[in-house]
Amino acid sequence: KGKTAVLHINLSLPNGKVLDDTRKGGKPAEIPVGVPLQLMGLAEGIEGIKKGEKRFLIVPHNLAFGKAGAGADIPPFSTVLIDVECVELK
Repeated sequence: KGKTAVLHINLSLPNGKVLDDTRKGGKPAEIPVGVPLQLMGLAEGIEGIKKGEKRFLIVPHNLAFGKAGAGADIPPFSTVLIDVECVELK
């Protein structure tokens, strides 16, 4: 808690559709650790992460985008898959 995790994140659906990939953008995401996020499964999944650690998160809809989904890309009740690599902790 109280740190910021610098992460490469690949967010996808179980059907293989990639929603976001920070490696393609060339810049990792900076996510505060121990702080509630809209994507609650990511917040829970990175607690205690260490520099250099990789995690694969399977996030059910109730910890992801819920019954509403998000835009045209994420249908309602979608499970999301998150491949995470911690590049740095600040």
